Amino acid sequence: MNLIKINQLSKQYLMGKTVINALNDVNIEIDKGEYVCIAGPSGSGKSTFLNLLGLIDTPTSGEIIFDGQSVFKLKEKELHRFRKDRISFIFQNFNLIPILSAYENIDFPMLINKVPKSERQYRIDKLSEAVGVRQYLNHRPDELSGGQQQRVSIARALVTNPEVVIADEPTANLDTTNTNNILALLKQLQRDEDTTFIIATHDPDIMKQADRLISIRDGKVEKNIYQVEKNK
Repeated sequence: MNLIKINQLSKQYLMGKTVINALNDVNIEIDKGEYVCIAGPSGSGKSTFLNLLGLIDTPTSGEIIFDGQSVFKLKEKELHRFRKDRISFIFQNFNLIPILSAYENIDFPMLINKVPKSERQYRIDKLSEAVGVRQYLNHRPDELSGGQQQRVSIARALVTNPEVVIADEPTANLDTTNTNNILALLKQLQRDEDTTFIIATHDPDIMKQADRLISIRDGKVEKNIYQVEKNK
């Protein structure tokens, strides 16, 4: 069943007097619980595509229909609430809050969602153990390595039990052991919670385990390949 339907999505930027077509007339459908990998060279439009899907940016034209609702027709407060309740984003540059500890960074989205304290503590304990940062929960971001910050940002994205997780190079700063642990966690969430994952990456291990590989080049979909048989 389609969860996300993308119709003629385009994004243009003005650089001086030059118009940059970052994304050009993209049409894609994504099912609930699907694990989709977005591939393509640097500058191909992957990050622009993710930012639009994550409702962080708005398109020049086209629409995204999420569960039957055209999201960019929502008012600003409604759009913010929609994103907060249903989507989490794993950023390539972490986007952790510098003055907060790792624990507080993971806790922050649950505070916004008014999750009870006991439930917040349980989820943080469980996820911090799963991603291997439990021993660093009292550390601020500037006291953590890049890989540790990446794992904290992954825990923060998953802690709200989101319906859709959008990730930009989520394993770029991780070693092989931690990469394998994170990939196993994502697959478990896909299997047990029917979580939808949309991940931009150059990591061949993520590409191999994806249900579908979508290749973007010059702002257009170059390939759209289903790989479900590999993951049964």
